[in-house]
Amino acid sequence: MTPNRSTKKDIHYFDDMLWYEIYEQNEKHTIMGSLSNIAMHMRNKFPNDFPTCDRHEVDRALERLENADRIERWLDGKNYYTMAKQKIFHANDENSFFVDEKPIPVTKTAINIYNFMVDNRYIGTAHRISMKALAKKFDIDERSVRKIIERINNDGFIFPERMQPFEFIIMGNVDRDGGYYIVSNDDEFRAYCRRYDHIVYKAARKARLGRKKWGNDEQFQAKLESVEKDIGFFYDRNFNGEYRVEKHIADEVKEMPFTQKIDKDNKENKPEKTIYYDDNGKPLPF
Repeated sequence: MTPNRSTKKDIHYFDDMLWYEIYEQNEKHTIMGSLSNIAMHMRNKFPNDFPTCDRHEVDRALERLENADRIERWLDGKNYYTMAKQKIFHANDENSFFVDEKPIPVTKTAINIYNFMVDNRYIGTAHRISMKALAKKFDIDERSVRKIIERINNDGFIFPERMQPFEFIIMGNVDRDGGYYIVSNDDEFRAYCRRYDHIVYKAARKARLGRKKWGNDEQFQAKLESVEKDIGFFYDRNFNGEYRVEKHIADEVKEMPFTQKIDKDNKENKPEKTIYYDDNGKPLPF
């Protein structure tokens, strides 16, 4: 039986959740598959919200999303591919570049999360709190927690005239232990910046090579190449010694038996550095 959403609010909620699932799969470079597979995904992911979702409901929702210019679909002759579109805004400040989302008035939940992190001293990588715990504490979903943290870090909120903007950076840890913490020292700040420098470096390189193969925008190619060189030079000059030491440690760890456990309570143990590689398999300088 085809599900029947009773109100426009129900329909919009289903469309929003479907769009987000498509967006998440795009980010992971995976394909959701046929209408039936998408329907099964929605039933399994949201058993309480969409327990009777079927391919017909998905098909109608995709049509609505496409008409609203929120997704793009194309057929390669055999399979349908779906890409989630995201609005891009340009800030009024002429010195700023494109931002992911338009700043919004600061919310009470954002203030509460920020103050909770500060007041309970979730400061430094040794004192973290999980996304799940934050979501449960403030009765919101984990996706909302992530978006609030992103806005806190990237000036995504507009504050009342007498209210001070958020001062601290909240880092999302990427290792298997996870968790959020307030950046407290230079090492943690460098790890935060390195994450985005890596994204910029690879994106600049891919955009430059794409323009080169297409045979235009030589001036912009030169600008992108300059960005790559500046980032690479910065990390070579400032952290090259550190990289060699950590690579040596990483090589030693590779020789350890898989059954050997590292003592987490040992203060001398440092987390192994993640080494990134370019498309040719060459280690990046950071």
